[in-house]
Amino acid sequence: MKHTAETLLSMKKSGEPIAMATAYDLLSASLAQAAGVETLLVGDSAANVVFGLGSTTEIGMEEMLLCVRTVCRCASGTYVAADFPFGADATPETALANAERFLAAGASSVKIELPDERAWKALEALRARGIPAIAHLGLLPQTARSRRQCARTDAEAEALLLAGARADSLGVDAVVVEHVPDAVGASLARSVKAPVIGIGAGSGTDGQVLVFHDLLGLFEKSPPFAPRFVEGRALLAEGLRRYVEWVKTRGASPR
Repeated sequence: MKHTAETLLSMKKSGEPIAMATAYDLLSASLAQAAGVETLLVGDSAANVVFGLGSTTEIGMEEMLLCVRTVCRCASGTYVAADFPFGADATPETALANAERFLAAGASSVKIELPDERAWKALEALRARGIPAIAHLGLLPQTARSRRQCARTDAEAEALLLAGARADSLGVDAVVVEHVPDAVGASLARSVKAPVIGIGAGSGTDGQVLVFHDLLGLFEKSPPFAPRFVEGRALLAEGLRRYVEWVKTRGASPR
């Protein structure tokens, strides 16, 4: 069964939590789909975890398109959202052109961070053209000056809820909310029709998203709000150590 925006909305209505994870290639896409992840995000985190860049602002459309095509080909049963890389939504015209490229590559929707009115105009243009989109609120990695938790004051929380209502009124497929207090994440999920997918936003949201490499413990450090479900780095390192031992002992059984 192909998961769609209607699938996600139905899951919210029935109270079934939505599992989302990032994916970038054959391995991450196929493993996530086989595990039952309904929604994949081809995130701009590929800049860090795939291409070794220092910031998510350094990745461009060509790299993102390569990842989107691969994920859509290798996990055809999932809903695949494509992250706008930094600058890809600089104007409504640019956003429309790049969104069309993502959809042509197989994406179900595009995800857009909403730090200012410029980005909102781009989202409005996308929805006016009927392009499926996911709104990203709370901590916005592309423009954040710090990694501090967002929406901690009453005024900040109210502003975030208003932004959620605005995105919902545009008919977005979902809202991603990152690194906010649990109560704010839960309030947002209750107040909008669209599914709310949290990352560091508590269990009261309609689903959760984590970076593939974080949840599998593939790097030494993960964000404080990203739980690790296996220490994958240590497992892989041990496998490689045993391989090197096998080579050095000319095929003797590895210990």
